[in-house]
Amino acid sequence: MKVVHKSQKIHTSHSLAGFEPMDLRNAMEHEPQPPVFVFPGLEAGEVGIFSGPRGMGKTMLALHAAVTLAGGRDLLGFAKLGVMWRPTPQRVVYLAGEDSDAGLGRRINAIGTCLEPCVRNTVAEHLTILPVLGGRLNVRDDRCLGDIIEFCTGASLVVLDPLSRFHNLNEYKRTDMNRLFSVLECVAAKSGAAVMCLCHTAEEYDDNRILLRNVRRRAEIDHGRPSERSSDKDRAGFFVCLHAWGPGCMAFYQWYERNAEGVLMPLGKNRTEVLFPTLHLGHTGSEPESIGKEDCG
Repeated sequence: MKVVHKSQKIHTSHSLAGFEPMDLRNAMEHEPQPPVFVFPGLEAGEVGIFSGPRGMGKTMLALHAAVTLAGGRDLLGFAKLGVMWRPTPQRVVYLAGEDSDAGLGRRINAIGTCLEPCVRNTVAEHLTILPVLGGRLNVRDDRCLGDIIEFCTGASLVVLDPLSRFHNLNEYKRTDMNRLFSVLECVAAKSGAAVMCLCHTAEEYDDNRILLRNVRRRAEIDHGRPSERSSDKDRAGFFVCLHAWGPGCMAFYQWYERNAEGVLMPLGKNRTEVLFPTLHLGHTGSEPESIGKEDCG
């Protein structure tokens, strides 16, 4: 088999055209930069799944994340990621396949009331929310795929809410999910954006769901209460916890309290845990560094 060296050019008609061999000498001689996440555990050019039961608040949290990234204003406690989070306004594309214009408008209005006018303007400039309810989009269709890539090119984050509205494959069949993820990875690679796919779960049958078992970058939202105080017990439904993780032992936990409109407020640092990968931050020892492990469930 012929080996393609870095000095060799790949012919434009070659199946590998458009890919560049790694500069191994540079990789071995220079310490890599820490990852920069657009969502905990998810970098630009990668695909992740954000899952949780219906009615748990996935869409509202994803909208908070979109506004956070587009406005450069940390609404979700992502600053606890340290050097792995950059609070600068970035372009975000949100494809909403399940909510009407009116429903999305109410959610955005509720979030917008928490922002200063200058931040609202920044969000409006960088965030595109496209309601596609009833559009019958299918990323497996080459034309649809090309249109989505073209529309999303230049964005830092693309949200598909929910993923089931953008394909017609079987999420319990391995071959189908391999095909689907190869397409989603194509969207991420060609657009340069992180692709976050929202996914409904149901505990009674999702243990064998191939879509959830094989993804490397995943986040979950669940109900709970951050302590055993009686006041918290009485209002347990107003608390949710975000748990996100990715390769390299990175994990992120954050508790939120939500008001009647669904707006999320991060709770104190004793309700947060961030596990940093030792490889990227130069910590000594075999165990990842932990911050604020108390009350994380």
